[in-house]
Amino acid sequence: MVKLEEKQLMKDPFLRRFLSDDENYQLFQNYQQNPSLETAKELDYKFRKELTKARAMAYLSKVIRRKAIEFDKDDRNYRSRFTTTLDQPTEEGDGHTNKDDIESTIDLSNRVETRIEDIINTNPSLGSAIGSLTSRQRKILFLSFVEGFTGKEIAEKLGSSPQAVSKSKKKALDTLRREINGRDDVC
Repeated sequence: MVKLEEKQLMKDPFLRRFLSDDENYQLFQNYQQNPSLETAKELDYKFRKELTKARAMAYLSKVIRRKAIEFDKDDRNYRSRFTTTLDQPTEEGDGHTNKDDIESTIDLSNRVETRIEDIINTNPSLGSAIGSLTSRQRKILFLSFVEGFTGKEIAEKLGSSPQAVSKSKKKALDTLRREINGRDDVC
């Protein structure tokens, strides 16, 4: 059996990492002090196991890197072939796109609010069920389903908490279900 100098071993980065594990280092020290075939086999087994892991990690790392490069290449090709007309640069060449030149024609701050009853006119049973809600519940449903506001935005608009808005919305929907189904139990 060959005795190995620890200084020589620590020059190799893989061996350094292998011996940084306390169990492996203790096994190596045990082999250095009492070299036996059993200790050598155990040390060899652990070393081979660690080497297999390192090779697998190196392989996976290369595969992931290659796939990422391929994905990036495919994505760039796709974007260059299918650019949106608005995303194309203007003729000035200053980096602006056609999308930058479009001004919003919708001004939501001065929007005239309508009532939810005005919107729901196709279903008479739903219209009458809406009449059984409180004005606050109707407003919450309008802001949520017609205007598309989130619970947090509705709460800010009404000066309430998101939890209270959610509870009121749930109660309103339960009431609508009962009214439409003509039952007292919640569906």
